[in-house]
Amino acid sequence: MTETCISSAANAVLSPSAAAFLERVEERPELLERRTFAALAEDAVIAPFPLQAWPAFVDRAAVDSMARVTVELCRLVKEIPRRVFDGDAEEIAWFYGLPGPDPVRAMLAEPTGIEGALARGDFLWTERGLSCLEINLASHLGGWRAPLWAESYRRVPALSQFAAARGIALACRDTLELLFEHILAAAGRVPGGGLRVAVCVPPDLPAAEAERLEGLLDRRCREVAAVRGVRGSVLFCAPEELREGSGTVSVGGRPVGAVIEAHEGPTPAAVYRGFKSGGVQLYNGTVRQILSDKRNLALLSELSGSGLFSDRERALIERHVPWTRRLDRGTTTWRGQTLEIPRLAVAARTELVLKDARFATSGKGRGVFVGAETAEGTWRDQVARGLGEGGWVIQERVESLPFVFQHGERGCAPHAVVWGLFAFGSTYAGGFLSLAPRGTGVVNTHRGASSGVIFETGEGGQRGPARFGGRVS
Repeated sequence: MTETCISSAANAVLSPSAAAFLERVEERPELLERRTFAALAEDAVIAPFPLQAWPAFVDRAAVDSMARVTVELCRLVKEIPRRVFDGDAEEIAWFYGLPGPDPVRAMLAEPTGIEGALARGDFLWTERGLSCLEINLASHLGGWRAPLWAESYRRVPALSQFAAARGIALACRDTLELLFEHILAAAGRVPGGGLRVAVCVPPDLPAAEAERLEGLLDRRCREVAAVRGVRGSVLFCAPEELREGSGTVSVGGRPVGAVIEAHEGPTPAAVYRGFKSGGVQLYNGTVRQILSDKRNLALLSELSGSGLFSDRERALIERHVPWTRRLDRGTTTWRGQTLEIPRLAVAARTELVLKDARFATSGKGRGVFVGAETAEGTWRDQVARGLGEGGWVIQERVESLPFVFQHGERGCAPHAVVWGLFAFGSTYAGGFLSLAPRGTGVVNTHRGASSGVIFETGEGGQRGPARFGGRVS
């Protein structure tokens, strides 16, 4: 069973070390046992979801592909209000279901925060390379703790010994360091000669977890700021604790230079006023209502050949964005045929994924239905629901390569892997994995998936097996 599992693995697509690790598993069966990786279960605060025992080892070519595709697709989504809607507030409000044009005009009045927004793309690595499932431009993005998880992986003797034997470092791109570098570059100095970052946290975050995380982020911010010769600090707060006055924003009388909204609620009015007056940097603010809507991928897919995009951009979209359409009563082209979208959505159930695309009601795997894993009657009901509510999309189902990872108390299995890859402004900021054995449904940590880290090996890399198509593009 194990030998068959490993022989079918796609891991070699990622790097020579990924293939070598599976060879080591065959030589050392204890690597199949979860208890060999006991260090990963020592800190539930850092890792709120179960950590996959085996990390992903990726070489330079894989990293370059992830970085390029993530940054470029995030850039295109950020440009949709201008490029697709020409900044028309009424059209934007109608399309995204916002209360009217005035809030949109306020969002798009400088400063907008769009260029420097925090983003995460969710990708599958398929036979054609990376395929983008969605782009999230909100600052309550899961997976940012991955550099902290990496420290637990480095404490596993079996992994450190493998890395030493291969001559590679267990190097995880430091998403937190890049986050604070990004914020410092934009915010500069605030009164007192330093930068205080306020993180708005959800009210249900346990106090012990909040205290530990605040300390970890504060330490990292101080380290990054010190390199620039300034002081830096982080404080956690509830949204209602933020106050605005004389163009500045403060918490308990302490001025802050940046606010990260790590909660799902609306942007506090005080913060929004301070941001628009130039008194504070805001990540990502009210504009996330537009930028995190999953219909943005449908717009890229639908309009890729419309002339709105350059030849290079069109190639990027057509290679890395699956066929995606808004679920409405119009028509579309599907594999050379012009069809009514409602009829297509029902007839091609096993080849499609149905998603609630709206920022306010989607997320955490909610409102996602994989046609091949959904009963026909349920699928019809959800299509009808989507047509009635508006704001849903259908997307061509794409499959993850069969990456093999540890499974159960002892063993391994082919997994579907979602690569959550970050872009802060125009900088690639690393990523993390969400993964589950193939055939177990939507891959999301809130629906039972585990999390994992990406170690960059620094290897030059060779092309993977031909049966898995091109490694990178």
